[in-house]
Amino acid sequence: MNTNLFFTTVLVLASYFPAQAQTLSMEQCLPLLQRAELEPNPAIYDQCGFNDVTIATTQWPPILEENKVAHALYEICVRHPKQPQSQAYCMMAAKLGDGPAVAWAGDIYFKKNQIPKAISYYNYALQRGGLPIERESQIITQMALLYVRPDSPYYNPTEAIPLLQKASQQRSALANNMMGYFTFAGLYGIPQDDKEAFTYFWRAILLGCPAAEENLGLFQLATQQKELDKKTALNLMSQRIFSCEASKKKELTVGDLTIKLYHLSFTPQECADLNYYAERLIDTNLPFTGKDKCAFSKDLSQISQFLNNRQP
Repeated sequence: MNTNLFFTTVLVLASYFPAQAQTLSMEQCLPLLQRAELEPNPAIYDQCGFNDVTIATTQWPPILEENKVAHALYEICVRHPKQPQSQAYCMMAAKLGDGPAVAWAGDIYFKKNQIPKAISYYNYALQRGGLPIERESQIITQMALLYVRPDSPYYNPTEAIPLLQKASQQRSALANNMMGYFTFAGLYGIPQDDKEAFTYFWRAILLGCPAAEENLGLFQLATQQKELDKKTALNLMSQRIFSCEASKKKELTVGDLTIKLYHLSFTPQECADLNYYAERLIDTNLPFTGKDKCAFSKDLSQISQFLNNRQP
């Protein structure tokens, strides 16, 4: 047979028999899936056929439920969300104590406005662990918002502040924006500290919170430039601390003063600040918005004297 014709025939036949996603038998897989509950190994789910909707949704669920392999059930749920039983698999995983699945259940109850139940599930998810840090931060911030908004029936700042402090260190832009305001105002038992407030606002900007840019502008007007009294600045900030959305207004008139609310154009010295704070306040191996706003200097000696020269 002609060599070219042979290879062409093989390729055509192969196209009718696609490779199976499963490379291990069910007997081989079960102990590996059980081990993956303690030592995460995403490749195992691929090798055990979880990408094949038939294998994943018909063959595995009874085995996993019987053997209490929680995260594998959650993997089926998130890999095949349109399947009729998908949510049931997530809920099974949640009942078995899988952290990500418990957090998923918390979201479901939160959307249904069953807040006490959502909080219970969120707390359990945080206790169980296994959540990516961004997901953990999101949950903590969401719970903190329930406790810190004055119009919330669950208003309890004592519960909110420790959550916000933790979320602010876990790359939550919103938590950093809120903590900047509370620290500048000295609220809820937090010591008033301009330098710390400045740091929170910068971190929020670096993580992509436009409202924090507005708040930092107000902060600078009320402190460094003394063009705005602190009480007025805090009142204006309070209107944009529970969201990272920018104000729809581009400027605001206070007495004879016109304030530009949206500060996207940073000076060269402010870019040096961005560089300095990016290196020290957040993990720069991960993307952040602030880096796109400046041509970053490689010389870290260009650190602004802003904080050192501040008025007490």
